[in-house]
Amino acid sequence: MHYCTAFNSIDVAFRDLTRESKRTVYGLRYADDLLILASDRKWAERGMQAVKQVLKRLRQNLREPARSVLPVASGLDWLGVVIRSRTNGWGGTPVYGYSVPDLKVASMLTRLTEMTSIPSDRIDGSAFNLARWIVSINEQLRDWRQAYLFADNAPQVFLALDHHVRSRLVPLMAAITGERPATVDRRYRFQLPRGFWTYEVPGARLVVLSSLAPHSANNLIRKPAWVRCAGKRPSQPPPKKKRADRPKRPGSGGK
Repeated sequence: MHYCTAFNSIDVAFRDLTRESKRTVYGLRYADDLLILASDRKWAERGMQAVKQVLKRLRQNLREPARSVLPVASGLDWLGVVIRSRTNGWGGTPVYGYSVPDLKVASMLTRLTEMTSIPSDRIDGSAFNLARWIVSINEQLRDWRQAYLFADNAPQVFLALDHHVRSRLVPLMAAITGERPATVDRRYRFQLPRGFWTYEVPGARLVVLSSLAPHSANNLIRKPAWVRCAGKRPSQPPPKKKRADRPKRPGSGGK
């Protein structure tokens, strides 16, 4: 089944329902994962009925039973994150965002532990390339940053990942190089701007997620300039002003 073709009817149903409700209900779809957000229970249930009607025409069924209507403030698990609302402390208005659940953070820490495990005593440590090892760790860290960059708890998650991987890297490098942990820390420690630090070996430097520039989630809901200008009629260029003929000075030419 081609999701982009088969489930286009669901996108159309969501669009029509949003217009009918005067933007009090929205439907979100990522592949075959659906989420309905509404201002009240009535519109949420109508959105669910619209989805079921479309799936019935497509001869499809929900893979899992539909969950009951829940307030966003209690937290909604969707696509591996928890969506919830919180109150703006300055104006008291609700603000919506998402966070990385604790179980997901625990699984990321476990993955880093596996990636930084000390090689077996039966394997010669000189056979390992520290630079390639750090590059593979960096790729994993950057993938997680790309996935959870706009999460509300992203700074705390990235700080926990940085602390864990650096604490695991010292005994790993000590086992491979045969040097003492204190010597490894002194030799490979590298100072970064703004008080951050990391470890660097010839050919690679461990990325520190906490040192990278933070991003604002407002960029997700703010339309790009080309979208904002799409509905506007192009402005006509101002008419060119005609140059007035200057009067000729006496004796400046001609007879």
